[in-house]
Amino acid sequence: MSKARLDLRGIDLNEIRSKRSRRKGLHIESAPTIQVIEQRPGVPYKYICVCIFIMIVCFSTIHFSFSSLSSTPSVKKHVHKTGQLRRMIRMNCRSKQLVTYCTTTQNVGDYVVSLNGCEDVYEFNGIPFTDIYKDANGNYRIPNSVDHQLKIREHCDKITATVDTNEHSYEEYASSYSLSIYNIIERIVWITDKCYTDFTVLIDNQIIFEKTPSTMITSFPLKNKVAYTYESGVSDLKGSISIRGTGCDQPIFIYTKGMD
Repeated sequence: MSKARLDLRGIDLNEIRSKRSRRKGLHIESAPTIQVIEQRPGVPYKYICVCIFIMIVCFSTIHFSFSSLSSTPSVKKHVHKTGQLRRMIRMNCRSKQLVTYCTTTQNVGDYVVSLNGCEDVYEFNGIPFTDIYKDANGNYRIPNSVDHQLKIREHCDKITATVDTNEHSYEEYASSYSLSIYNIIERIVWITDKCYTDFTVLIDNQIIFEKTPSTMITSFPLKNKVAYTYESGVSDLKGSISIRGTGCDQPIFIYTKGMD
């Protein structure tokens, strides 16, 4: 018996399988892509506020620190910039008749005096020691005079003096030069020995002190002498000045500061 053979040439078997799969519902679709979103816990609001507050405090501290540094001035007392070379020239001094005289040829500058232990020097060119600027080294600085001369009371051989071209002395002070009766009296200084126990002071017959104990009056003592001061505090005090005291009989040197 002969066997029959099927001729399958020209038939696409893959296509037949594909159709058969569709008919039976075996078509497999690709699964959808799932996107995973990672969620991180947020920063609490209170921590944000704390951070902002710290930043503000730091900024304010830095700002005020720089502001204070830039606004603080460099303070220098009694320094005069003249644009000229500063010089200190020694004065020639000699003692004569209870006065020490110092002379110079310099036209400008303070007279700077070192007492070197002299304890009862009370007047410089008619200015009481109470009204003279005293520098950090303990030297007196007196304004220069027209005659280029410095007169110092009491005399002392230890005194030395120079002319400093930088002027630091006071511009206003009491002096022994008499005021006019029309000048307003602002300040009175009188210097005498310590033996006085009280004082009576009259200005144009107006009683200022009447037998007032010396211990009740503002004073500046030296070794054997003492200076007393009185501030008028008014703008209409005028007239001649009379000062007398009890306790001894020594000269009383009067100095006044006034204005026109």
